Amino acid sequence: MSLIRKTFEGNATGISEACNFAKETLSSYKINKKAIVRADLSLEESALKLIEAAKKEVKIEVAVRKTFFEYRLELSVPGEEITFYDSSLIGESNKSELDQYTETALRNVLIGALGDTLSYMHKGGYNKVQIKVQKIERSMLFAAVIAMVLALITGLLFKNLASHEIQQMVCDNALSPLTTMFMNALKMLVVPVVFFSIITSVSQFSNFSEFGKIGGRIIGLYAITTIIASIIAILVFNLINPGEFGSCKETFENTNAAIESSRVKSIDDFSIMKTIVNIVPDNIVKPYAESNTLQIIFIAVLLGAAISMIGEYSSSIKNLLDGCNLLFSNATKLVIKTMPIAIFTSITDLIIKTNLDTVLQIGGYFIAFIVALIMMVLFYSFMLGFIAKLNIIVFFKKFADVMIKAFSFGSSSACIPDTILCCKKLGVSEKISAFSIPMGSTINMNGTCIHLVLATLFLGKLCGFTFVSSNYVIIVFSSLIMSIGCPAIPGASLVCLSVMMMQFGIPTGAIALFMGIDSVLNMFRTLFNVIGDAVSTIIVAKREKLLDEDIYYSDTAE
Repeated sequence: MSLIRKTFEGNATGISEACNFAKETLSSYKINKKAIVRADLSLEESALKLIEAAKKEVKIEVAVRKTFFEYRLELSVPGEEITFYDSSLIGESNKSELDQYTETALRNVLIGALGDTLSYMHKGGYNKVQIKVQKIERSMLFAAVIAMVLALITGLLFKNLASHEIQQMVCDNALSPLTTMFMNALKMLVVPVVFFSIITSVSQFSNFSEFGKIGGRIIGLYAITTIIASIIAILVFNLINPGEFGSCKETFENTNAAIESSRVKSIDDFSIMKTIVNIVPDNIVKPYAESNTLQIIFIAVLLGAAISMIGEYSSSIKNLLDGCNLLFSNATKLVIKTMPIAIFTSITDLIIKTNLDTVLQIGGYFIAFIVALIMMVLFYSFMLGFIAKLNIIVFFKKFADVMIKAFSFGSSSACIPDTILCCKKLGVSEKISAFSIPMGSTINMNGTCIHLVLATLFLGKLCGFTFVSSNYVIIVFSSLIMSIGCPAIPGASLVCLSVMMMQFGIPTGAIALFMGIDSVLNMFRTLFNVIGDAVSTIIVAKREKLLDEDIYYSDTAE
């Protein structure tokens, strides 16, 4: 945070000097030029209006303030309270006297047009105007960090000072409901965001063969990275051997009764053939009611390809779909603005409810999980640096904001609009990203794949199971299918993990070990899922010559 303040004479020269001061200071912060021009115009018109209202010689004070969330100008001029925006001066009744009021009327028109960035107040004999110049790119990061810190403090205070009854009351009547409302809002928007993003993307292709080539490469690369993620997880498990960090067999001695209750779906429901066959729905409405993302993607691709075949109607339909895509993307952004509240409630709830001894029991697993994720980052870096021949530092620097959001949301689908926007800033054509990112949020889950493989091996070993080479092959293939079929929402991995464990007869009641911290693990999984989507998208865009490297290496995208 910083504040630079300066005083000027309340005349034309003083206003000019104040505007120059503001422009130079804002330029030093490397703010977008368009934002500086808009702020300069706002400051000039506001200063003229406040000086005119003062009706005497006054001094004006201008300040440039940088907060955690935005850059803004602050203008202060002594005087009586005024009507800052007088719309009557441009009304019908004043047309005959327009010459007399021309300058004032035009100033009101300008101030009215800039109204979304201006706020006026009268305090202590001064007329004050605040001008919002530009939001700080990482304002959501600061809000998320603040929410996390407050949640940590609040959670620990409740856990150590409040009675169990009060803890339960706070969690059940405040924290859990707010968290659930936020997640429900995200889940509500997942289906339309995925559907309209993919259908508008596919409809941009001039012919289906062009789409088939690009789509095949994207899906193929997603499959390869998922298999690599599974192999990395197996290697890390055998290298670190997290099951040796301590036995938890006693934890599962009485889990037999929980096994049947955990068996929410049978392994037959997740057979390879059924997964493939079920991609094609027998009802065009049912997939939306059940949020079956694979079937929704199939419908979106089919309809998107068909749009180019309907002649004169295609243009109007494309405009409608583009509007719907923008509508739901903006709706998602509105929900995401409440994210700091959801972060606070979910983390506070987690700290109050989680048994810290249980977390310590799986410390070995967590170490292996982090090591595997680090190795996956190295693989992503290899793909960008040696296959795409791009600077990896530029990628991670520009993608940092999306990474923070992905970590905070715990939902790949919630990050779709931000990931597509960031890919645009990295020079990727929306022709690629608008298809690959929504597709990746459903079928490309490298972080989830690592978790499923490691957790299956870890819990299996704790329960006394021994895995051989043939088991590893089954695990790799199963994790590929599970990661494809796993919804891009928090909590779904527990169901997928139970299916993986049932293949080897591992008691599914053992999943209870992960219940308390699954939301934390999900943050890491989602982070790496989203990175994988973006890296794969960039590589395909580079191969298809749909990556603008000048934009990729630029400081910012206008």
